[in-house]
Amino acid sequence: MQATELQNTSRFNQARNFTKSLMALQGILKGLVADTKLNELEILYLETWITSHSALPLEGDVLDLQDNISTILSDGVINSAELKDLQEQINDILDYAEIAPSCIEDLTNELLGFVSGISADNTVTIEELEGLLAWLNDNPECAKHWPGDVLSKKLIEILEDGIVEPDELEDLTETCKMVAGQQFLETGAAAGMATEFCATQLDFLPSSFSTICFTGKFLQKTRAQLKTQAENLGIKPVKDVTQSLDLLVIGSLANPNWRFTSHGRKIEKALMNKKKGVETHIITEDNWNMLIS
Repeated sequence: MQATELQNTSRFNQARNFTKSLMALQGILKGLVADTKLNELEILYLETWITSHSALPLEGDVLDLQDNISTILSDGVINSAELKDLQEQINDILDYAEIAPSCIEDLTNELLGFVSGISADNTVTIEELEGLLAWLNDNPECAKHWPGDVLSKKLIEILEDGIVEPDELEDLTETCKMVAGQQFLETGAAAGMATEFCATQLDFLPSSFSTICFTGKFLQKTRAQLKTQAENLGIKPVKDVTQSLDLLVIGSLANPNWRFTSHGRKIEKALMNKKKGVETHIITEDNWNMLIS
């Protein structure tokens, strides 16, 4: 590849990462104010997310947002006036600087940000549920793709009887956390990984399985070792996901942007197979290790 081509590719990747980060931030901001109030944990999450995303330039609204958060956190005390001020700042940003999504990837990235925002404090309220429902109703195209389809189905189940029970809100919280890879309370990290949510659990390897595909980065074995394991079991490793694929194994070392990589494309193809009634099973690296042990 020529130097010019490398430079162009680098600029394209930078622009794409910048757009992904902005769409995710926009979704997070919408999620955080969906119940019309902020709390201390949500502010800490927002600060952590912004400082951990290098693709975001610290200028304009992003810089103003970070400066305000830093000021609020500087004395270790967050009062109601500061919460109200930050809420108003976020609302102003959304009112005057909202970015229109240009493709399904933009919508998906905003949705992932939204569910991160409403689950950042480990509690999804009725108001946040209503905000998520409104977002999905405003973006019906997103409900045809993962994770919009999963979240839409969950909301339909919850609202079916017209009553939202506390345990249903808890279940929605866990679903949102898994979809967004939200582990802020557990790890202090604001960049999540959501690949495991796509997987199911197999207790044994069916004798009918003849093809397998490995995708992502694996923690315990190299790709060559994994392929050898499969071949020793009489299962043929293949490079891509087709409708004849029996098993897709996803690696443990996922990238926070996995959704937009070839790794994510393979998972999406496998999920589409399942929606079409094709028996492509998706499992994690840990499940694979358990099956062959």
